[in-house]
Amino acid sequence: MADTESAYLIVGLGNPGKEYEATRHNIGFQAVDFLSGDWRAGSWASKFGGQLCDAKWQGKRVWLLKPMGYMNLSGGPVQQTAHFYKVGPENVVVICDDVNLPFGEVRIRAKGGAGGHNGLKSIQASLGTDGYVRVRLGVGGGVPGRDLTGHVLGRFRSEESRDVSRILERCKGALETFFTRDLSVAMSQFNGSALESKE
Repeated sequence: MADTESAYLIVGLGNPGKEYEATRHNIGFQAVDFLSGDWRAGSWASKFGGQLCDAKWQGKRVWLLKPMGYMNLSGGPVQQTAHFYKVGPENVVVICDDVNLPFGEVRIRAKGGAGGHNGLKSIQASLGTDGYVRVRLGVGGGVPGRDLTGHVLGRFRSEESRDVSRILERCKGALETFFTRDLSVAMSQFNGSALESKE
């Protein structure tokens, strides 16, 4: 059971710059922007090499971070922020895209490898552990034989864009369950497709 006084650091991964806005690779940025609005967070400020804001959700102190270096430099801002606010790795949550998961799939894990994701590699190296929570949001693998870089750096198709909010809602539900119950419950309830039951 999570301690009511616990602090959490929620990190959304992406690349800075207008040319990367709303691309598949930046769904982590979209997720923390979504959370900041829903949790009525304070204003974003430049700190520790990222954009940082804070929120309170049912007594929990939550820091939201968007590292502003490129993806493979994400670890420094995460490590510095976690160290400054005394957030243990078990309460660091990293949200990122995953081309190995179908579009709309949400996969939560307590720890594990980077799976080829440069942002996760950097964070693991900087924290010195793989024992942080990661929330992978499936963006699909694109068309077989086509350049994968172009796929992840491309924007969502119009029919996909309509479903992004459903993915972000499922991510939010998973985090709130983690805060109030524990990670195993969040994994049990929220691992799976956000698009299974369209109304």
